[in-house]
Amino acid sequence: PVGSKLDSVFGLADPRLKGKIAITETDNESFIGGVTSYMHQVGKKQNRAWLKGLKDNADGKFFVKHSDVIKAVAAGEREAGLVNHYYALRHIDKNPDDPIRIVIPDQANGQIGAACNMTGIGISRYTRNSAAAEKLVNFLVSAQGQKVFAEVNQEYPTRPGIPLAKGVPPVNNIRFTQTPIEELGRQRDATITEIQRLGLL
Repeated sequence: PVGSKLDSVFGLADPRLKGKIAITETDNESFIGGVTSYMHQVGKKQNRAWLKGLKDNADGKFFVKHSDVIKAVAAGEREAGLVNHYYALRHIDKNPDDPIRIVIPDQANGQIGAACNMTGIGISRYTRNSAAAEKLVNFLVSAQGQKVFAEVNQEYPTRPGIPLAKGVPPVNNIRFTQTPIEELGRQRDATITEIQRLGLL
């Protein structure tokens, strides 16, 4: 399939892929984070052209969940999709014969690297049970909690020394966009405005 030849996220806007790309609904926080990172790297003009192409190639259909994107690609309804890696891994684990594979985009010299989202946790100031909330947070960031997080979710643990789940690409083999994590928060509203302006939200 065409999707197997893609090596850059910007290739998803190639006009030859009209009607062949699967993406989630654009209010998905992972999508917003990725778009913010790309906009920070290449500027609004190139990012806007990419979003327009992505919209055309999605052909007006947006999937509710990343897992729905994966199913559409696996079924041959779409040739490529934009998802977080662990959704693809979970599908492959259950359906090893399906014709899909993970492509980490933009890894070549001169390319911007893959976008990376952080999973955060916080305690609301309005919580009625701060002791239980603190206990949960302490568990989630502990070695035991991160081991469960990595094994069950197939995501990257934040603690060093926690083994990756089977099939997860080693993080030291991946080039990431050089977008400071705090920039994702600062530019979030600007990204949403841009997505709305293009009729994607």
